[in-house]
Amino acid sequence: MRRGLAIALPSIVLSLSVALLPTAFAGKPSAEIPVISDIYASVVDEQDTTTFYNDGTEYCSSVNVDGLNVGDGIFFQSSNYGGDLQRSGSPSVYEFGAPWIRVDNQLPTRYEDNADCGSEGCLRVRFTQGGKTLTLDTNGTSRRMIVSFKEPCTDLDCPAPAGNPADVASAFGSDVVIVSGLLDVFLEFPYSSLGVCDSRVCPQAGNAYAKFWFSDSAGNSWRIDWDFLRVLRMNNSTWYFIADACDGSQVAGVSRLEPSKRKRPRTVFNGYYKIPFFIAAVRPTQ
Repeated sequence: MRRGLAIALPSIVLSLSVALLPTAFAGKPSAEIPVISDIYASVVDEQDTTTFYNDGTEYCSSVNVDGLNVGDGIFFQSSNYGGDLQRSGSPSVYEFGAPWIRVDNQLPTRYEDNADCGSEGCLRVRFTQGGKTLTLDTNGTSRRMIVSFKEPCTDLDCPAPAGNPADVASAFGSDVVIVSGLLDVFLEFPYSSLGVCDSRVCPQAGNAYAKFWFSDSAGNSWRIDWDFLRVLRMNNSTWYFIADACDGSQVAGVSRLEPSKRKRPRTVFNGYYKIPFFIAAVRPTQ
């Protein structure tokens, strides 16, 4: 996870000074583009990140990384940020022809814009903020996310401090939480501006960052910060979002808000965890 830490540490630390509440609703929204999103139970990463990062030794390609299994240049890792399995998505990934290798029998959960309405609204699964943000909002709906905090980041090259799953379990009753929440994945430019990958190196890939806001039963707000992840545009209508061990993008900081006598709640940093994920976003054919 060397590459991600080198990029991520400065801005992860800076982000802790930012209020936990999302900014997505701060102003009048720009034009929004509905998408369908599949969140997978396992990361499947076929990008040649060794060449992508111009490094001959450290990152995933066709060799083992940190003892994890890699075959045919395909990296597999269990996701710690996943869906509620209420609806099934596409079980096949990388089905775009050469040079990609199709992988079947994956376990996806599907979230579709304006579906699964609840007491306060329907799912929001869209490109928002001028097309620069992927928004997946389950608040007020019948849908949930499942996040595992069972893997505090304790490796020698992890930042400090490591997360404390006991704090999460104290607030939620378990270190695997099932919650409504808002996921935003931010890119500096519109997702439609990304070029389609022309090889497994995919020099067209973009660097994004993500935040997930959620609350415990006491009404306290929590936030997960992934300071760095990769976005690959697989064809004109499909984007893959990958945070994993190949480049350290799985490392995420977790914070919570505590009541305070001050005007703003006090931000308490819980520590760093490994929270890999693999998400596909598909823009429906117009």
